[in-house]
Amino acid sequence: MYSIIENLTSLLIPFIAVFFFLFVERYVFGLSIQNKSRINSILGLQIFNVILNVFLSGLILVPLVYYSSSLQIFSFSNMNTPLYINLILSFLFLDLVSYWHHRIHHQIPILWKLHRLHHTDKEVDALTTFFHHPGAIFSAFIFTIIFSVMFDVPLIAITSYVLIASIHAPFTHLKKLVPPNIDKFLKYIFVTPNYHLLHHSKKANEGCSNYGVVFVFWDFIFGTYLPKDYESLMQTKTGLEKDIHDKMSLLNFLLNPFK
Repeated sequence: MYSIIENLTSLLIPFIAVFFFLFVERYVFGLSIQNKSRINSILGLQIFNVILNVFLSGLILVPLVYYSSSLQIFSFSNMNTPLYINLILSFLFLDLVSYWHHRIHHQIPILWKLHRLHHTDKEVDALTTFFHHPGAIFSAFIFTIIFSVMFDVPLIAITSYVLIASIHAPFTHLKKLVPPNIDKFLKYIFVTPNYHLLHHSKKANEGCSNYGVVFVFWDFIFGTYLPKDYESLMQTKTGLEKDIHDKMSLLNFLLNPFK
């Protein structure tokens, strides 16, 4: 019974987080209601993604873990340190994995085709969190599982990271930027809407920067951080230079990598 509740919770939390931030955008910041066609299409895509990935992950999880275990090169679970240190280091490691997963999806053409749907959204807001091709989500699942097994990451750290990243993601896509006097303290630790908006810029050099998912450390370490002042961010145009899909529909979203 506990495992069923835990699984349902992990599926529901992303929806709760996205709808919470959509509520904040609409009723706290007073932003206009979005196009209903866009809302329905992206929600339909997310439901499709959840169903498909639950089925596929159930199908390949065991063999994936089995074959990955032979590649183990380190164990976070068996480190001779207090449990909380293990969990903190494991959490940071998973965020590093997410950073590189995100970055290579911009640098390897075949992976970019899976990821680019997310960048076609001209209306970046909390709902953009769900705007991912199922292939991109499934590749993230495979990438995370392989590295988690190779480095023997504790299950509680994996679960915690997935849940926290799911809650954090709609915040980073928030349509309202964080005031500069607050963002100046956050932007050197956590990914904020200001930090992430530049990653959705139409300009190629800006879109290929600021890959951080939860923490910004990795962009600083690996040289992919790109700063931009608040006034310039307010003028940032999002999306791709060329429209990939003709209209907002589930079929067009699924066919996106083949265009």
